[in-house]
Amino acid sequence: MSTRNHVYPLFVLSIATLACLGCASKDPSKSGLLRSEEGTEAPRVLLAPMNFNQQVPEFLEYGMPVLAEEIEVQLQKRGARVLRPTFTEFHDLWRASAKGVGSLYDSDDQVSEKRVQSAMTALVASLNDVVVFDAAVFPYLMLRIAELHGQAGVWDGSREKLRVVGRPDDLYLENQGLETQATSLRVLVISRDGRVLLDEIRGLELVYQILMKDGRWRWEQRNDLFEDRGDLRKEIRRVLRPLFPS
Repeated sequence: MSTRNHVYPLFVLSIATLACLGCASKDPSKSGLLRSEEGTEAPRVLLAPMNFNQQVPEFLEYGMPVLAEEIEVQLQKRGARVLRPTFTEFHDLWRASAKGVGSLYDSDDQVSEKRVQSAMTALVASLNDVVVFDAAVFPYLMLRIAELHGQAGVWDGSREKLRVVGRPDDLYLENQGLETQATSLRVLVISRDGRVLLDEIRGLELVYQILMKDGRWRWEQRNDLFEDRGDLRKEIRRVLRPLFPS
């Protein structure tokens, strides 16, 4: 038996898992999916710690508190009452929920969609025992692949022009099939009774820029990720928009 079948707190979500969790998600044409059970009070949103059960590359970790802060601010601006349990509380409840399904991996040592769903449902039920809320928001910072179209990266509903350092006029990319890395924000929202209200992914920033030197180019990691708060807020608002009345 694989030893990682017993490591419950962290796992990496596959594309298939993302799609499955979102299959009961919102209709893009609708809005106002988040409502208080009382109908008049501000909806009570339990905001999970960023990536509480999913790994993120170490060089992106410093962006998680930035996104967490902006998500909380945007929820509050739309009238939600935000509850923030500690990471330890979430970790303990998630560990117990994941342990309850036996393993998050199938016989092929791949993340099991059904088992992840069962564990998340159990987690929401456990949270109901310790705090009163209308919906739980699970935000994730993700490293994704962007396809190059011309001199722009395209991924997860976003398009960003490549930044070129040096002599941009000298750049010519034969970029059929060329890819680069980018960051995205995924927000999963589950009601207190276990319904998936929202499962949305939106591209944030390209991770790399192009450095031109002596007529040649190479990829260079950017050193200003997560600094443009204005652009981050814009993408966060787009992700959260279906939750609130338009």
